[in-house]
Amino acid sequence: MKTIFIAIISSVALLTTISAQDIVFKQELTQDTILWGNIIQLRYSVENVAGDFEAPSFEGFHVVSGPNVSSSFSMINGRVSQSASYTYYLRPISEGIHQIDAAYLKNGDSSWSTSPIEIVVLPNPEGIIESPRGFGFEQQIVVRDSSMTKKDSLQAKIKKLKTVKI
Repeated sequence: MKTIFIAIISSVALLTTISAQDIVFKQELTQDTILWGNIIQLRYSVENVAGDFEAPSFEGFHVVSGPNVSSSFSMINGRVSQSASYTYYLRPISEGIHQIDAAYLKNGDSSWSTSPIEIVVLPNPEGIIESPRGFGFEQQIVVRDSSMTKKDSLQAKIKKLKTVKI
């Protein structure tokens, strides 16, 4: 009986620790302007929430690789964290401006979405091929209240960062 009581208390403490942490859903892109024939890397990351990830259709792009899935779970000094990432390597089918639609994360009655991304594909008469470099563009949604739904999106903090190389 004592063992069952301890197991129940431990489970409640674990669930409280997980729910008290911020939920993060973000998308990262290596670059938003590329030369035709090159590849971009797009990564969606989820932290401190388990759910169903729904990728966009990637219309206008050939999926060279993906989804490449990575996940982790850690418990350090009673603090639990979990994360998952979904990485795609995409090659545009033609020159012009292409849009990657929103990705979605669904967990029970709650759902979150990223913003669509525009990719500018320029002509490449010299046939220059570059490999994707570090992520320069990021959108991050941080949810402080785990009961937040899409309708409560005003409570979410959205950051858009752009790194400019000098």
